[in-house]
Amino acid sequence: MVTPPKYSKAVQALLDANLVSEEQIGEAKSRADSNGKSLFENIVDLGFVDEKRLIGTLGDAFELPVAELSAIELDPAVVNLLPRNFCTNHRVVALSRKDLTLYLGLTNPENVFALDEARLMTGLTIQPVLVGPESIKKLLDRIATIAGPPRFDIASDDLHDEIGE
Repeated sequence: MVTPPKYSKAVQALLDANLVSEEQIGEAKSRADSNGKSLFENIVDLGFVDEKRLIGTLGDAFELPVAELSAIELDPAVVNLLPRNFCTNHRVVALSRKDLTLYLGLTNPENVFALDEARLMTGLTIQPVLVGPESIKKLLDRIATIAGPPRFDIASDDLHDEIGE
């Protein structure tokens, strides 16, 4: 019988690069369980790894592009392709769109659920782009100031119009 790996591919990449120890992973996981933040947010918050090295290592391990916050210019039309509550809950941001591809910023490259849901909601091919946890927080804050009404509010208003309320 094959023994399942002790750590996810992402965590193993950080361990293999000697960016964190198993003890630090344990501490960050314990903290994530109690504070509701992701493992990667806690790794950065605890000062074990800076954001740039974290996403650089994950980008190499998963062969994914990495985006720097300063280089990201958000388009309200693209941002509004996904409901804000979905983006906040999954810590993702629609960064850009080219033809039938949506470039989705996220910190956890193993968040398959968010990738699949974004594909189903938009009908677009999803290309993950790694963005650090602090940068994702800042982008989510920016969404509120650049976008129109949240998409889930628009859908709710349309539903009330249809049922006559």
